[in-house]
Amino acid sequence: MIAETTRLARNAALICLLMFVLAAAHAAPPIDVNVDKSDGVYKCGEKAVFTVRPTAALPTDGLRVRYVFIRDGITTESAGRFTIQSEPVAFERTMFGPGQLMVRLRWDGPTTGTVMAGAIFSPYKIMPSMDEPADFDAFWARQKATLAGDYTAEIVPAQSVQPGYEVFHVKIPMPDGPPVQGYMTRPVGAAPRSLGAIAFTHGAYMPPRSSNVMPGRPGMIVFDFNAHGHADGMPADFYRRLGRNELRQYWLRGWESRDTVYFLRMYKRLMRAIDFLTRRPEWDGKTLAVFGGSQGGAQAIAAAGLDPRVSVIVAGIPAMCDLTGYAAGRVDGWPHVIKLGAGGRPLHPDYVETARYFDSVNFARRIKCPSFFATGLIDLTCPPCTVMAAYNALGSKDKQILIMPKKAHEFSTDLAQRKIGEDFIKRVIREQNESK
Repeated sequence: MIAETTRLARNAALICLLMFVLAAAHAAPPIDVNVDKSDGVYKCGEKAVFTVRPTAALPTDGLRVRYVFIRDGITTESAGRFTIQSEPVAFERTMFGPGQLMVRLRWDGPTTGTVMAGAIFSPYKIMPSMDEPADFDAFWARQKATLAGDYTAEIVPAQSVQPGYEVFHVKIPMPDGPPVQGYMTRPVGAAPRSLGAIAFTHGAYMPPRSSNVMPGRPGMIVFDFNAHGHADGMPADFYRRLGRNELRQYWLRGWESRDTVYFLRMYKRLMRAIDFLTRRPEWDGKTLAVFGGSQGGAQAIAAAGLDPRVSVIVAGIPAMCDLTGYAAGRVDGWPHVIKLGAGGRPLHPDYVETARYFDSVNFARRIKCPSFFATGLIDLTCPPCTVMAAYNALGSKDKQILIMPKKAHEFSTDLAQRKIGEDFIKRVIREQNESK
């Protein structure tokens, strides 16, 4: 009995220790860092103050912290260690050329963790690292030509969870490769030519949402389609298997040629999806929006660059931006396919040529419609200098960007940011309607 009691006590102690460790791992960090401007935007030569503050009680002898400042996502500007006790610790930094500066802080004991903050200097002077290919338009005109002609979409009623809206699953054939697949939502009883339309494009892996609607009256036709043409409405394990097998690292495939890169068929499905919306009898013939984040942001930019019928876009933390950033001494955009070898030269020069046909900066140059972008200054996936290069290339007169010093790679899942993008679309639609 005594032995059993001892065993139970020991197990209880182990459980308590495990709970303590888990709680510590998920506890709020004991320090935080912020810049002295709410948007993190500075002029070249202006000092940015990065202030580290305790957010909880620290050890009596202080917390030992390692710091590193990283310039343009690729170069270590400075690094070192310091000890913080009860008082804040401040660092002053600047840059004399346009670009981004990020600090990363790490500590050990009694817990471990990382916090980051970013600043960006003269961001509206960050330009694309390379010119566009001379035959960029000709190449994409040939891709559009392969999509010419009639097609019949399979449109099947699906369950609606939004009162007043009806939902359909849509499957659209393609001349090659997987079909377009997704969900179309529209208000019940919509009259012909009475609704604007919006396409929701997807990040690197995200199944379409059958309940996606654009808030507000009189409502819109919504098409939420997946990026890969796979089946919809399947059990979660189906998508996990896709990610582990057929779609494993798809973003690295086919860069040897512009005709074989994985994103070619994705962008052709995008063009067909946009065309499908314009063929809906309810479409009003003027309002055509595209909304996406990350890979979906890249698709939004490509949609407007390839189809002048697109009237407004939201591209949050967009991918595929400034894919040749190395040529300007900066980090490149996701999917970071261009690796450098000796002397800073690309290991695969053919990847560089392919990238220029799919770089968001080159689609952005052709966009005339109102455009909303967002970028986080601690985003390591789609770094802010790459996003700014695309934003500054925009041909739009009406454009806006949300710059967030403490945000990493998040947009579509951040409801506050998502609402800002939706409000931008509503404002553009309202002004377009008032002007007609």
